[in-house]
Amino acid sequence: MVLLSSLFSCKKAPDDHKIRFPNFSSLIVNTLCVCLEPNADNMLKRSALDLMANYLRLDNVNNKEFGRREAVVLVTRMLLLLQSK
Repeated sequence: MVLLSSLFSCKKAPDDHKIRFPNFSSLIVNTLCVCLEPNADNMLKRSALDLMANYLRLDNVNNKEFGRREAVVLVTRMLLLLQSK
């Protein structure tokens, strides 16, 4: 999680992270999906949800990091996590 937050916060140019990591959105989505699995550690789930709440807003229509498909995948994972409680 520290790596993801440092990658996201240390962008110098607007598209600098897309040059170094061409599959940046897939990397973030896959990492968050693994962190939001029901059998993951509670601290890991909480950190992933905090990162999403503070930096990766899914309610923004003009989101530059995610497409609609990635947002649907993440919301589905969050709902499955809620259902497992």
